[in-house]
Amino acid sequence: MRAGRSGPPRDLTLGAHAQPAPGVLVLNASRIRVFDDCPRQFFLRWVVGLEGEDTDDHGLAAAGREVHAELHARHREPERHDDTSAVDPEGSSDPWVLARARAHGDLCPGAEAEYLGGEIDLRWLIVRKSILVTGRVDALWRHSDGTVEVRDYKTGGCPDDLSEERSAWLYLLLAASALPAKPSRVRVAFEALGGEEARVVTLEGTPEILRRAYDLVLGIAERIRAEQQFEATPSVAKCGHCAFREQCPHSALRERGATPPRPGRAGAVPGPGRAGAVRGTWDGEITAA
Repeated sequence: MRAGRSGPPRDLTLGAHAQPAPGVLVLNASRIRVFDDCPRQFFLRWVVGLEGEDTDDHGLAAAGREVHAELHARHREPERHDDTSAVDPEGSSDPWVLARARAHGDLCPGAEAEYLGGEIDLRWLIVRKSILVTGRVDALWRHSDGTVEVRDYKTGGCPDDLSEERSAWLYLLLAASALPAKPSRVRVAFEALGGEEARVVTLEGTPEILRRAYDLVLGIAERIRAEQQFEATPSVAKCGHCAFREQCPHSALRERGATPPRPGRAGAVPGPGRAGAVRGTWDGEITAA
């Protein structure tokens, strides 16, 4: 149960704005998922550095960010935590956003835990392997027994069990390794705000889970560094959410003559560009060689 010596080896904690040195492989839950789904998409986004198009087809990601900002504002002003109107001065009065903020009220650990902050970028450098593990935490809480809890707000779907959820493993690894003051115990909690019933699903950062997370990072890094072709693995489901779905010659949508959906939710705002990314286009002719 304790994230101590039996967990993964300790390395360096980097500031949120520090840039990795050349040769350092940056990994997070999103990059690992993309590499597993389609190595070619990983290659285009994070090896070549192409931005691609916004695939927030219905503005759901942008709306989710509005929920996160609203909850962060409420935790900074706890006396307004349960307001029925928007607390974030730059936020949205969208009923969809406010409904999820209100659903959070019964699930918030604020009555028994200290709020450490929201929208926090954690970065942990595994020096000997030249791997930088990163992740953005929706909220961090410290309980009276010393446990640090990572909250991940889920405004869409949410799993019922986190024991095989790799993103949860990575949150635990970062919480145990990247904070300046190393916690004695760590926990991740997925807070489901988008379904019929709001609920919290948790996973404790046991030494076994932390080791699995560490081994996952090393294994993925080894596969990426050994990859030569970064071959595409097209399917309608994968290609429908790919930033290169219209340009890629392997796109399952192009083969079927389908028209990919366009962003359509009012007020959708593309997320910020990745640091160091090249804002460009791709004509389908770039190869991994």
